[in-house]
Amino acid sequence: MEQNKIAELIAKAVKDDADIHGMMVYNLPKQEVIASTFTPEETEKFMKVEKVYMDAETAHATKIDPAGDRNWLMVSLNRKIVYSIRITNDVHLYADLEPSEAPSAAIEDGLELALMIGRML
Repeated sequence: MEQNKIAELIAKAVKDDADIHGMMVYNLPKQEVIASTFTPEETEKFMKVEKVYMDAETAHATKIDPAGDRNWLMVSLNRKIVYSIRITNDVHLYADLEPSEAPSAAIEDGLELALMIGRML
């Protein structure tokens, strides 16, 4: 795996875009971080949050509408926007962003970044 190249890629994305607080690429089932621009404490916290969301989604939402696994999700909160993009069955890209009135460009950039990372895996 190209762990160093992935780390460089997400670090550059965070550096180049003032609206991105941080990013991480992680293996959800293994709860392993591949690369992160967050502090170790933040990384651990966001991994727990993502696991709770995915567990809840699997246990509840897919029973109501069994359309399949999530490919990407963007959530707008009071103080930030977060997105999670499935790169492979197990590997995801997570980003924490500034609030925005029109965040569609952020998810487009994230999807493009996820494709680049997917090619590295």
